[in-house]
Amino acid sequence: MKITTEVCKQELDARFPATLGRNVGGWKRLSKTGNAASGFVRLFRHRKLAVTATVTEKDGAIVAVEFADASKAEQPLSAGSQETAGQSTSPSSAAKKPAASNSEGSADQFLFGILNSREGGVTRFAICQIDFWQKHRHLSDDVNNRTMAGLLPEGAYECMESFFECPMKKKALRAFMLAQGFQEDPQFSDYVADVM
Repeated sequence: MKITTEVCKQELDARFPATLGRNVGGWKRLSKTGNAASGFVRLFRHRKLAVTATVTEKDGAIVAVEFADASKAEQPLSAGSQETAGQSTSPSSAAKKPAASNSEGSADQFLFGILNSREGGVTRFAICQIDFWQKHRHLSDDVNNRTMAGLLPEGAYECMESFFECPMKKKALRAFMLAQGFQEDPQFSDYVADVM
């Protein structure tokens, strides 16, 4: 069976944790990244609840579903993984999803910081290699569209060196970046807020 947005929505409804409220349907896909070789990651937002969800597909099967309470700054709540269609494992036995990667590197090698203000319908954010930040405490000129290809949400683009813009709102963007494997650092976030 081909994994489509509708198949993902059905899976989200089936796995929705009661701790996040009463699911009345109404998922909207925010983005889809990846490719057939590395797998696909789809980010969804619930239309009526403050909930985001990430669905990971690999080799034509849904291998992980994660939910996050968008009203809180918490790590995503795992809803288990699925090795093959129809066979799910319990959340406690689900393996941590590997960070998204491309030929330039892996998302977990980078920090991200999101600006608080939203202008012109876009959210601005910065990305820096963790090693570079730890040594220099400023942004690198080496982060651009090429190094981030396939790691950022649909519609994201470089607006200046190490800074990107995308149409997603801050909470949804944060959930997406964490699901991809990007790292957060309070000092980096403060630095990004002061630069802009």
